[in-house]
Amino acid sequence: MFWLLFQFSCIVPLEKSAEDFWDNPTDDHDEDGLTEQDGDCDDRNDSILGPSLWYPDADEDGFGDPSQGVTACLEELLSETLSYVANSDDCNDSDSTTYPGSSREGGELCVRDSDGDGFGDSTATQPYDAGTDCNDSDSTIFPNNAQYEDDDLCVVDRDGDGYGDAIPDVSADAGHDCDDSNPLVYPGYNNEQGALCILDSDGDGFGQV
Repeated sequence: MFWLLFQFSCIVPLEKSAEDFWDNPTDDHDEDGLTEQDGDCDDRNDSILGPSLWYPDADEDGFGDPSQGVTACLEELLSETLSYVANSDDCNDSDSTTYPGSSREGGELCVRDSDGDGFGDSTATQPYDAGTDCNDSDSTIFPNNAQYEDDDLCVVDRDGDGYGDAIPDVSADAGHDCDDSNPLVYPGYNNEQGALCILDSDGDGFGQV
């Protein structure tokens, strides 16, 4: 009997770490201040706390739909077919080409670019931001589309001479071309002084008076 008691007294109790009991919902194993019972989404990772606000990203462009926020642990949402992200910045979650910064206008603008010229519709309203395109139904009309016009002008330049039509017949800014159907007629093309845009029927470099 004495020998048995001696043998048991020599056994050193094994210390159990919290990891051995990580499934205990009342213990704060990662010491982040929350237990699983309190709502910790991952009690083995101190950088993951309780449920957060997530937004569906149906078009998977990295930006979430602001109208459908869900408060949950991310792992609870992984079983769903939709992707979820932490931001709610998408103005059109059904189009993967439309998101903040998708246009050539830069910044964080989230615009509607119906004609695909890289500039957003200037008349668009919420949920879109207003862009700088004066005609979002024509991909040839956008800011700085005419070589010799001001950078912010969005003109019609049908003859491709670098100057926009002075009296456009569609939605556009007024340019400085007096004849946008003739590529040889534009401001300063002749021997007259300044940047006159004149009719030179005989082609001698001087306009008719």
